[in-house]
Amino acid sequence: MQRSSQTGADQHLARLIAFYLPQFHPIPENDAWWGPGFTEWTNVAKARPLYKGHKQPRLPADLGFYDLRLAETRESQANIARAAGIEGFCYWHYWFGGGRRILERVFDEVLATGKPNYPFCLAWANETWSGIWHGKPQHILVEQTYPGLADFQAHFRAVLPAFRDPRYLTVGGKPIFLVYNPSGLPNAKEFINLWNELAVKAGLSGIYFVGMSNTVDEETLRPFDMFIEFGPVSLLGRFPRDFRSRAARLWRRRDFGPLLRRIVTASNPGPSRFEYREIIEAEMKTPLQDKYAPCVLQNWG
Repeated sequence: MQRSSQTGADQHLARLIAFYLPQFHPIPENDAWWGPGFTEWTNVAKARPLYKGHKQPRLPADLGFYDLRLAETRESQANIARAAGIEGFCYWHYWFGGGRRILERVFDEVLATGKPNYPFCLAWANETWSGIWHGKPQHILVEQTYPGLADFQAHFRAVLPAFRDPRYLTVGGKPIFLVYNPSGLPNAKEFINLWNELAVKAGLSGIYFVGMSNTVDEETLRPFDMFIEFGPVSLLGRFPRDFRSRAARLWRRRDFGPLLRRIVTASNPGPSRFEYREIIEAEMKTPLQDKYAPCVLQNWG
């Protein structure tokens, strides 16, 4: 995630924040769903190439198959990110309604111990968990629910200690809080207004809300202070879709499979491939508004 500083001469300087997935350690739920000891490393290690030149599996380098339950691992990650010019981590945070949380251990320990001493913010991954990544999209694992105002209040109280942490990233003195699926909120404006009121009552300046969106939906995003895209899905619509343009792209990289599939229908169409150059070109076509921050991708796929 990338955003701009909010004041003075620095208003156009980029501030880089890295999304942090806290799923690289076993949890009881994943043990029950996918087998004992399952983590994201399970899928990483068993990945196989899907086309010529596809570099899979992508095995870990500096830290190996790390376990996020180890404080030493988290400290090393912060050191690596700091050296790379990353300002802080944006931890994915799960609240499914009714106080149901998951994958909370890593961030809870970061908050409780004060280590690593490295800036952070939270991103609410407000989406139902299903078996989609295992070919079972209709199999619901944990449903995202919105019980009402009382639950929004309970959610705020749960994250308030994080907002008060001196490491928490802010804009204009307001803690940053990202919502993954703004359109999923029954009433985004009501939620944002309520949390801003609660924040002020708690002695904060308010909350700086960031919404993720694959389309520039002004109605959905209007209550938010900023929005970012969730690539690469959001960028696909900006590629020229006519046959001539697509054929030229595929010809440049000698990828003739998709061209043949346009002529002879295949039951398994295979993956879509795009060069990073094309992704950058598509990103530059984004309507650059004051409320927009691009999402940078690396090693996707």
